[in-house]
Amino acid sequence: MHGPDAIIEHVADWRPFAYITLRYDVAGLEGWAWTYQFDRLDEGTRLTMRLSDPGGDGVWATAGSDLVASVDDEAEQLEAVFAATVG
Repeated sequence: MHGPDAIIEHVADWRPFAYITLRYDVAGLEGWAWTYQFDRLDEGTRLTMRLSDPGGDGVWATAGSDLVASVDDEAEQLEAVFAATVG
């Protein structure tokens, strides 16, 4: 990703169809890790997201609401993809 708010994304660990861990370097937050884990269930798939503590004073107060909105948007997009794929 580029521009004035550049975000460098590193694939730190990846096991296809099980999980992926990404590390981000974002404006003063280096190595912020996000893991997306997929678990097969009888009735479908469970997606679990884990985020490391980005550290720094006030990071959650500053970015928390934007992060929640972003995750909600991603969930809606993923749901639409599944609906179109599964029918």
